[in-house]
Formats: sequence, C-alpha cells, structure tokens
Amino acid sequence: MSFTINAGVLAINVIPAVIVFMYAFLLPFVIRKTNFLSNARWHIRRFAPLYLIVGPPAITYFALCGYLSSTYLILAYPSAHSEIHNQSVDFIRQTSFFYGFYVIEWACSLIGAIGFSILFNWLGLRRVWYSILFFSLSISAVYRTAACRNVGTDQFQFQSGPDIQLEPAWIDALPVIGGFAAYFYLIRFKTRNPVETN
Repeated sequence: MSFTINAGVLAINVIPAVIVFMYAFLLPFVIRKTNFLSNARWHIRRFAPLYLIVGPPAITYFALCGYLSSTYLILAYPSAHSEIHNQSVDFIRQTSFFYGFYVIEWACSLIGAIGFSILFNWLGLRRVWYSILFFSLSISAVYRTAACRNVGTDQFQFQSGPDIQLEPAWIDALPVIGGFAAYFYLIRFKTRNPVETN
C-alpha cells in the first residue's frame, strides 16, 4: 500500500506556516524597536475588509490546520502503517489514525474562533465583524474536511489532504460555535468581575 501527501497542498499549507513562525521570532525585536503594534492596528482597522473576511479562515484552515495535519501525518503514519496496510479507504476512515485529522480540524476551529475574536476586540471592531468572522469560519469548517481517497489504478494507493465537500457537514460548525460562546462568556465574566487595582 502507498499512502502519499499531496505535494501541492503540503506546500500551500507549510509555506505560510513557516512564514508565520519566522515572523513570530522576529516580532519581539521589531516591537521593541518600532511602533509596530500601533501601526499594525491602524492599518488592519483601515483595511479591515481586505484582511478580515477571507483572512481568518485562510489562516485557520490552510496555514494552522494544514500545517498541524501534515505534521501529524508525518509523525503518526509510521506507527499506523501496520494497522492500515493493504486496507480499503473505508477502513482507514474508521481508524483512530484518521480520526486524528478530525480532532486537529476541530481544535483549529476552536482556536481560530477564540483567537480572532480576541484580535477583533483588540482592534476595537464593531460587533458586525464578529458576525462576519462567525460566518466565514463556519462556512469554511462545514465544507472543508480531511480526505483519504484512491489515486491512480492501484486499489491500495491513497492520497491524504484537505478536501472540499459538496454537501456541508454542519456538525463541524460546533467548535466554531463553542469558541465564540467561550469568548463571549469570558468577556461577560471579565466585565462583571473587573480586576481591582490598588
């Protein structure tokens, strides 16, 4: 059996993640030496439609989820090889190895909802932007799924990577809903219980 990663999808997923990590190491230095945060906040607020409609789902599901899924596949496949060797696609989809992709996808949906809500709060955006964020993340979540499919003529030659579903899987929107619920609960709790300072 041959189980392969789609090279194009891997490149699209990993390259943005590498760039993000590079900036993560450079940002502390840049922030100390410049007015980066205030300038970034002004710029993102001014051009919010450009960044904040397709940006959150692209970062959540292509950069973050794609990178974690690819890493999981590379690390987990050697130990799962004996379990899925010479098995059908339907069998592989029922294994704990494959369910790991769904766990990663749900975790990224939760992190994306909470993380971008915090970002929107920091930017001081209106509540309508939270609705746009919820809609964009939910639509991306219900139509994007982990894929395992036959390639070529070999019955036991498979390919992994994200796939677009023709019909939405509405259950995949639950972690997005949970992320927003957790965020607004924390905001409400913080408002009701402000930190006292001396």
